[in-house]
Parts: sequence; C-alpha cells; structure tokens
Amino acid sequence: MTPEFTRRDLEQCLGFEPSDEQWEAISAPLEPAVIVAGAGTGKTTSMSARVAYLVGTGAVDPDRVLGLTFTNKAASQLLTAIRDRVRAVHDIHGARGAANADND
Repeated sequence: MTPEFTRRDLEQCLGFEPSDEQWEAISAPLEPAVIVAGAGTGKTTSMSARVAYLVGTGAVDPDRVLGLTFTNKAASQLLTAIRDRVRAVHDIHGARGAANADND
C-alpha cells in the first residue's frame, strides 16, 4: 500500500508551492492531456511535478512514463527534473516507512 501523498509533500519535493493552474495540471485525472504554453512558463516543472505526484500517489511506476519534448536539451532537463523529484518522493516514503516501523 502506498502511503498518502499530499500537495504539501509535493511542495517539499519541488522546493516551492505550485500555482493553482500548475496544481490543476499536476493533479489532473490519469488520462491523456495536453499543456500548451509558451517558453519559460513552467511546462517542464509541471511535467516533472506531475510524474512525481503520480508516483507518490501510486498511480504509476516511474519506469512506465514517457515524456515528449521538442528538443534534446528539453528532454535532458525533463529527465533530470523527473529523476530528482521521484528520488525526493522515494525519500519521503522511506522516511515515513522508517517512522512507522519505529512506532510498531
């Protein structure tokens, strides 16, 4: 069973509080979606946060995610961001698991 993963947990993984619009995209139902926005508007941040959220809630496995970008540079940035955020999710879950084991 996956531990509960909240908006506050996600903010801890991100290191900032997403806007309401970003949160809407991040926490949207698990179905196809498109985000259309200009350069520098936070698409990579939102995409990596969505993957972290979906992994954190147990909706997907991180090795079952496909992220599409238009350039190799953007793909590299997205991969790095996803890896960092998924690692942070695992750190949160690991810390909770250790705390729960201590309380048993």
